[in-house]
Amino acid sequence: MRILSILLILVNINICLAEDPLFIEIGKPAPYTGFLISREKAERIRLMDIDLQFQIKKGEILNQELTLTQDQLKRNNEYVNTLSNKVAEMKDNSMFTKIGFFILGALITGGIAFGVSRAMR
Repeated sequence: MRILSILLILVNINICLAEDPLFIEIGKPAPYTGFLISREKAERIRLMDIDLQFQIKKGEILNQELTLTQDQLKRNNEYVNTLSNKVAEMKDNSMFTKIGFFILGALITGGIAFGVSRAMR
């Protein structure tokens, strides 16, 4: 979006730096050298300038929003890493814990098998 805004500025730099249009009647000599444009074209150029300024502002706002989103994402990642570290610290890898979970799993499996065999009779 920035590149597009910069490109539009560079392309329309002559229009942006132009003096205010001076309206003269047909047949009268121009007070300066250069191009004369009709009121309709002057209005179109003015509207294009307004649109360009709007697009520039829109790009700046989108850039700010993107920066805020990136900051929020960074904070969320830091929070997730903090929680992951806390979980890793609380994890118990002792042999008694592993044996206890194995026995618990065996008892649950035996209970399920007993229940299924009683239900099938």
